[in-house]
Amino acid sequence: MAAQGANQATASLNEDMEALVLDDLGSGTRQGLTAVWGNGLAEVASVCLDRAGHTTGAILHVQGDSQSKYQLVFGSVTQQMRDTHGDHQDATELGAYGIACLLVERMEGVTAIGRSCKGTGFDYWLGQSGKAGDLFQASSRLEVSGIAKESGSNTLNARVKEKLIQTEQSDDTHLPAVVVVILFEHPRAHKETRL
Repeated sequence: MAAQGANQATASLNEDMEALVLDDLGSGTRQGLTAVWGNGLAEVASVCLDRAGHTTGAILHVQGDSQSKYQLVFGSVTQQMRDTHGDHQDATELGAYGIACLLVERMEGVTAIGRSCKGTGFDYWLGQSGKAGDLFQASSRLEVSGIAKESGSNTLNARVKEKLIQTEQSDDTHLPAVVVVILFEHPRAHKETRL
């Protein structure tokens, strides 16, 4: 496990703070995330957090249209898991999907009900769970992005602006666009909704 920095959370959990439990992604109860896919997203998010030097209990600071803090709870990361997710760019994107899905569920009360097609400008349809197969019940769109470490112009705020513009491609849906960008380095999240 990577060494902890002075500003990073320790492995102890704060019972007074809400937690995002990555393993919950594998429950199979979300219409748009099978148990297998959810477990994979939990695993790769854990690897990204581990690479950034975090252990379970790390605090995710959320900014944007609302501010909050959550503990990130995840299991041990093995060398096999690190090797499996050796493509850092792919891992960062997939890990961000997992954390973002949990985050919007907690903050917005909606869940991923289906993956969108390429070229739509967003990643997931969001809605109420339990309306299987009916994307017409979607209440919003979710665009997710991940950043392993900020550098130069590759910052959390710059990526949020870029992604908000990207979602304009599907404005004909007349659904709000929720953009979530996850920064693994600190960790931080920026959640912004465009109506």
